[in-house]
Amino acid sequence: MNNYERLRPLAAKSDVRFVLDLSGGRIEFPSSPATIPADSACIWPFGLEVAPGVRLDHATAQLLCSLDEGNTRTVFFAATPGVPAEFAFNGSAPALLTPGRDVALSVQGSGETTLRIVLLDAADSLALWKDTWRGRERVFLTRAGLVVDGDALRLGAEIAADLALAVFPPLDPTAPLDGVFQPLRFTPPPTRPSPPLLEPVCLRAAGPAREIPLGWTTPPVAVAPVDADFAAAAAWRIVLPAGLDVAATPLLRLRYTGDVARVRVGDRLVLDDFFNGDVLELDLVRHAAALDAGAALTVEILPLRADAPILLPAGARPAVGSPPVACLAAGELVPRHHGFFS
Repeated sequence: MNNYERLRPLAAKSDVRFVLDLSGGRIEFPSSPATIPADSACIWPFGLEVAPGVRLDHATAQLLCSLDEGNTRTVFFAATPGVPAEFAFNGSAPALLTPGRDVALSVQGSGETTLRIVLLDAADSLALWKDTWRGRERVFLTRAGLVVDGDALRLGAEIAADLALAVFPPLDPTAPLDGVFQPLRFTPPPTRPSPPLLEPVCLRAAGPAREIPLGWTTPPVAVAPVDADFAAAAAWRIVLPAGLDVAATPLLRLRYTGDVARVRVGDRLVLDDFFNGDVLELDLVRHAAALDAGAALTVEILPLRADAPILLPAGARPAVGSPPVACLAAGELVPRHHGFFS
């Protein structure tokens, strides 16, 4: 179900119900008309056997993953923001569930099978990971980046507070739980001062903005610049602090306005970017050896015309009638905090 379109705000859709005529009969859901939030997309299952002897007639929540423990299957769902989470099984009356980290509903299946539903809120659903660890499939709850490294877990996050981790099934059945998850404890990283902003050193001002041709496709779209176009690009040098530890601050984040940006380490082109209003990030770790050897880090930006035939988000395009723009704000070194559990 999609109520999202890139670069075009879509309004919420009210009084929504679905009527599906299937070979096994008609399905109508939800029980009461729902409002689908603006700029949202989700997948609502229906007619799905989620466990032996348990048929999910419909749900107004998105299925994420499942785990089996003996005769018990735990299925994780993500709530759709603003929509009551309605679940109906085996022709029974629908039940409304509340998002949380604990079991919201248990359903008896065939034989000794038990189905358990865990309905996560939107934020937790985006922090759910699944992998095999210590001999079995598990799910993890963390907002950090997660790497399963043998019997160890490695976390990485821009924000130190995101280095929190919980696991299901628990490692220790007697440990305190957060819902179905066991929080795992590890030594927090040391506090580090915020890295300084990097003021770009201007090497040359921009020349005339290019006339952006349109290609042969239907409909026609803007054509990318060629190397010769960058003779008119503004250019800056980014001077990194002496002795920079790229393992601790592995990203350089740049905010710019222009048509197309190019980043070079020495004479090597390492990154290009078509402006869309987002930040531009460069992985410094990949280029640490060249930077340590003294290679210059330079940024070139082609000027952007207000009438450029490209799609841009609201607020990203230069004002109508303004001159072409090629500008680069101060660079930001982005720290990376690490956690380790073994």
